[in-house]
Amino acid sequence: MKKIIILVTALLGMAAPVWAELKVAVFDANEVIGKANASKRAASVMEGRVAAARAEIDGLEKPLLAKQQLLRQQAAIMTPEKAREAQAQFAKELVAFRQQAEKIQTGLEKENQQQRQRLSEGLRSAVAQLAKDKGFDLVLPKGMVFFSGASVADITPDVLTRTNALLDK
Repeated sequence: MKKIIILVTALLGMAAPVWAELKVAVFDANEVIGKANASKRAASVMEGRVAAARAEIDGLEKPLLAKQQLLRQQAAIMTPEKAREAQAQFAKELVAFRQQAEKIQTGLEKENQQQRQRLSEGLRSAVAQLAKDKGFDLVLPKGMVFFSGASVADITPDVLTRTNALLDK
């Protein structure tokens, strides 16, 4: 056991000069994402699309609700066979409505995912460019760091500027 401890201590001692030369920076990813122009534009566009989708779904649902109300009113005067036919037809229309609503929702989710991916790729590219230009060996999001000393640069403003420059094209 003593040999293992001595070996680990020796290895760590040899690795110390490598860590001392490592140039590290951090950035606040949440701040950059929240303040990026592309993020604000995407949120605004998605708000409009969600409102339009809700209006479209409501427009598709309104006739179904009216038809359901009419079926309830007419059920007492219909023959059992006619009532079953009407209910079967309504059930088909309801399934079609649900499929259409799901298609609309899926489209919104896909568009949202594409916007998020574009922002993520822009952020990664901005960080990589900044790290290369300023000679950083390692750049971490602040959320992954428990502690950093004064020598660790916070490049959040630079990352935001670069992200905006990349994504505002």
